[in-house]
Amino acid sequence: LLVLPGHSNIISRIMFTSGLNDDLSHNLISLGLDGTTRVWKISMEGQYMSNQVYSTDDTGAVYDPRNYTGRNKLPEVLCAAVAPDGSWVATGCSDKMVRMYMTGKQTKRAIRYIGHND
Repeated sequence: LLVLPGHSNIISRIMFTSGLNDDLSHNLISLGLDGTTRVWKISMEGQYMSNQVYSTDDTGAVYDPRNYTGRNKLPEVLCAAVAPDGSWVATGCSDKMVRMYMTGKQTKRAIRYIGHND
């Protein structure tokens, strides 16, 4: 059993990326109602290796769940799609925005696409 703690609210979706990383690990992606997308690196033996946290906080601040309560609640991450090579994750959020993140990079700020009215 492998437990991956980190989300501070309900996890709305989880998915594995297709293919392997250069070190033969897999990526597991979890989407949370806490406003975060997490990319978990899992070894072939099923061991946790590392993770990256991407937040719907568009300021680029380091995610700390204590900063996002009540009125400061982040937009929820509801769905996602992953590029075939795993280099990009696109998320659909409760604020009607699509955010795209380049995985494996130091910068965690999203490219935002606005346009949904429904």
